[in-house]
Amino acid sequence: MTLFRKRNKTINVCISTFDADLEFVVKSTAKGRAIFDLVCQTIGLRETWYFGLSYQGSHRQAWVKPNRQLIKHDISRTNEQYQLQFLAKFYPETVADELIQEITRHLFFLQIQDSILLEDLYCPPENAILLASYALQAKYGDYDIDSITHETYCSTDYLPKRVKDQFQMSEQMWGDKINEWYAQHRGLTRDEAELEYLKIALDLEMFGVSLFKIKNNKGSELCLGINAVSVNVYEPDNQLLPIVSFQWSELADMSFSDNKFVIKQSSLPTIRSGTLRRGATMSESSENSELQQNKDFVFFTDEPGVNKIILDLCRGNHDLFMKRRKVDSMEIQQMKTQAKEEKARKLAEKHRLVRDKEQYEQIEMEREELKQRVKELQEESRMAMEALNRSEETAKLLAEKAQIAEEETVLLKKKANHAEQEMQRIKAEFAKTQEANIQLQQNLQNYDQVTKQLAEDSKTNAAEAEKLRKELKRAMQAKNEAKEKLTNASMVNSNNTSTDMSYGHYIPDTPGMASTPLSNAMGESVMVTGASVSPLQIQPLAPGVPIVSHKHIGSNGSKASNGSIGGANNGGIGQNGRPGNVGMHKVGSNGGLQTIGGDYDDSNGDFARVSEMQHLSQEIEKERMEYQAKSKHIEQQLAMLKTEIEGLKVDEKMTPLDHMYTENSLKGAVKYQSLNQAKESTPEQRLQLYNKL
Repeated sequence: MTLFRKRNKTINVCISTFDADLEFVVKSTAKGRAIFDLVCQTIGLRETWYFGLSYQGSHRQAWVKPNRQLIKHDISRTNEQYQLQFLAKFYPETVADELIQEITRHLFFLQIQDSILLEDLYCPPENAILLASYALQAKYGDYDIDSITHETYCSTDYLPKRVKDQFQMSEQMWGDKINEWYAQHRGLTRDEAELEYLKIALDLEMFGVSLFKIKNNKGSELCLGINAVSVNVYEPDNQLLPIVSFQWSELADMSFSDNKFVIKQSSLPTIRSGTLRRGATMSESSENSELQQNKDFVFFTDEPGVNKIILDLCRGNHDLFMKRRKVDSMEIQQMKTQAKEEKARKLAEKHRLVRDKEQYEQIEMEREELKQRVKELQEESRMAMEALNRSEETAKLLAEKAQIAEEETVLLKKKANHAEQEMQRIKAEFAKTQEANIQLQQNLQNYDQVTKQLAEDSKTNAAEAEKLRKELKRAMQAKNEAKEKLTNASMVNSNNTSTDMSYGHYIPDTPGMASTPLSNAMGESVMVTGASVSPLQIQPLAPGVPIVSHKHIGSNGSKASNGSIGGANNGGIGQNGRPGNVGMHKVGSNGGLQTIGGDYDDSNGDFARVSEMQHLSQEIEKERMEYQAKSKHIEQQLAMLKTEIEGLKVDEKMTPLDHMYTENSLKGAVKYQSLNQAKESTPEQRLQLYNKL
């Protein structure tokens, strides 16, 4: 029973990634490889050769050995739980071509970002600002000044503390500077932003370099740097520029004994030149042995067990260095094909989303325009109503004045009739009496004058009454016109309101609905019968866009046939569609094929392979041109950033690495140029320089 329990004993393992913490219960006899595969399977990682399980050893960070049981490692435990970290152990030479999976790029992005913020990886201020803007794009998407506020994120959290302390800039100034570049990354997806981040980080001098303190034969303290391309030696206070550098292709073997580490060069006569022999014995003469000892790259370490870590890193980096220079395996080819298809799918999805977003913005713009138009019509309707009310009041006043004028006219007529009767009576009396002729004549004259005056007043009143009737008639006409305008404005307002509702709401299909005229984007009337049609369903062709049917056309404009592709001299396809005598081909500088030599086997897939090679060469050239353009653009961005913030720098707070970087920049000593200069001399000259340090 005791033996049975011992066999089934389990342990708890907590593995921390930059995304999440994973907890597993495994057998106590589980080896590092089994746990590593379990993590990769859980997170869906296939590019496993870059990563490893790390733990904090007694002196420094160490890595779990794949073929060794986990309990036999010196791993710290918390609450009887083994604490491990899933980290990138090896780094690529180029991130765009070598990192295939999105999860791989994401894990590298998180780890590099953490190294920069913790200042384990030196990053200049201008690079840090640009990297912070890409980090925000990767996490929050497109910049939106209305929805993203200081409470949502703090831009300065994505800058190293060293950078913020070196400049006389407030949090607001840093945020404005980062957001200015953040806004320029609109349209980039998370994966694209992370890839741009890694491309910029790849140019940092200390990217992917594992540093160790060493001593040479003279006891001088130096630093050993191991990366994906070479083994470098640095001065302790200058880890940006290597003194000497050895590429992996120049190294043949390495071994250690206690604290002594020996690296042999491939240019010397070894059993397996050009590869790490890893413990293979050498049977050489004493003369060759003495010569090789004088030309070995030898260094010493003080930390116990660090030589094992150095040897493990050297082996892994050398394997990946040689693997990258061979034909991709079937697994990698399959992964690249899947990644290419996934990229094409995401690109199509991105274009679709962009189109939908543009259509939505267009609809919202039209909606706002309609709302504005409705407001304008409502304002016009209100003003027309006020004018109508004023017209009605004026017409009412004019009617009252006309009525008064008519009443006055009636009174004047009555007075005129009365005067006429009085005059007749006086005339009658005048005829009867002669005695009062003079008096009557005087009275008659007086009455004549009064009558004339009354007649004139009557005519004047009649003319004024006629004028008032005309004004009343015009007022009534103005009133009717104002009512018609008000009716037309109300009809337009109701039509626009119904149009606005059709943009914002779905109108169900109702049988028997009458034909509805619509207008398309060309301004032409479209009659739709039956169901109501949303404006989004009418998508006319743009003016001038022809409808073209595609055919396979040859280079001379005719249909493809069994014509020749290339002549017989350059190893092309013959006129009968069969290949000539050709050899191995390579892609020339102009994208064509060049013959290396040999006979080309006749097969049915020759034409397809040649076409595929031509297409591949064109794609490679296109990607190279795009990469050069992007690199030049990034260099211009960094130069602009450096110029903008240079005047706010505080020299007293600059670190030795900052001073060294500034000095190197003035000399034009960038990362790749420095590495090339460190490898210009022969390996023997570099070794002599190392031994003299």
